[in-house]
Parts: sequence; C-alpha cells; structure tokens
Amino acid sequence: MTGKLRQIREFVEVAGGLIDAAIVASSASGEDESEGKGQGKMRPGMIPTVDMGCGRGYLTFALHSYLYEKYGSTSTIDVVVRTRGVEVLPK
Repeated sequence: MTGKLRQIREFVEVAGGLIDAAIVASSASGEDESEGKGQGKMRPGMIPTVDMGCGRGYLTFALHSYLYEKYGSTSTIDVVVRTRGVEVLPK
C-alpha cells in the first residue's frame, strides 16, 4: 500500500503543479471568460477533471481533494472544482 500512496502523492504534486501554473498563466495574461472557452484553454473560474473509469479512482479522488482544498473551499479567488466520472463499459 505504501507504493500506491507514493504514486498518489506524486500524481497530485505533478498535476497540481501543472494546474497551478495554468491558473497563474491565464490570470497573468488577462484572459476574460469569453476567450477561455476555446479548446485547450482553461476557463477562468472553472477547474474540470474527468475520470475515464480505468481504475479504482484513487488518483481522481486525491486530485479532486487537493483542488477543492486549494481552490474551492478557502480560496480568495472564486473557482469551481468539478470532477466527472465517465463509465466506458457497456451496460
């Protein structure tokens, strides 16, 4: 279980760093909300994550928790953190 915890921590550190950098870059560039709706751009005020259902969800829950703690609950900037799970197996 120690290996899984190490994997989760490293994933959150890497993904969180990338998201933090994207937020800083978008706020520094002065993008308004209409510019941020294109593909590949981060919409100001929204951090979406998607889980494609390829495992047990440890990484998704850890990332959601990190983002919510950092940006959703106590943040001075108004950010919505959303996580969506997508079921890929047919019913």
